Amino acid sequence: MWNAALSASEIDGIEDRDRAEVLRDAVLYVRGDDRPELEEGEFHVMDLVGLEARIASSGKRIGVVADVMSSGNDLLSIELDEPIAAKETSSSRRRFRRKQKVKQPQTHVLVPFVEAIVPVVDVAGGFVAIVPIPGLLDERSVTIQEDEPDPKPDEEQGQ
Repeated sequence: MWNAALSASEIDGIEDRDRAEVLRDAVLYVRGDDRPELEEGEFHVMDLVGLEARIASSGKRIGVVADVMSSGNDLLSIELDEPIAAKETSSSRRRFRRKQKVKQPQTHVLVPFVEAIVPVVDVAGGFVAIVPIPGLLDERSVTIQEDEPDPKPDEEQGQ
């Protein structure tokens, strides 16, 4: 992935900090033919957003790449075609503590952008292929939330 920050001296007419301050929060565009060359396995974020996400083994479409997040390892945020809902089973009831409930069905998943999980990125073909690991695209990926937080020790004693 490529990220870069331009210094003020790299933009015509911006020679000092005061002039650069005028550009704060501005959106800067770069012509497609002016982007830096990438090495094998590197991609521009703008080329990834909008690609279809497919299961590698079946080719089944599961959604669209909505964003690329950088946090240690890059993550693809996939907007799912079909939201994932937790299934009610005896083991899931035991898994949830008494004050927890399942959130709304999950409409996005974060997929680690590593070759083992995303082995194919076909920008020209318009898709990425994903090898889902257990819990990535099933009911185990649905998060839970506290219905009511546990009382603080002082509250339990009425203080």
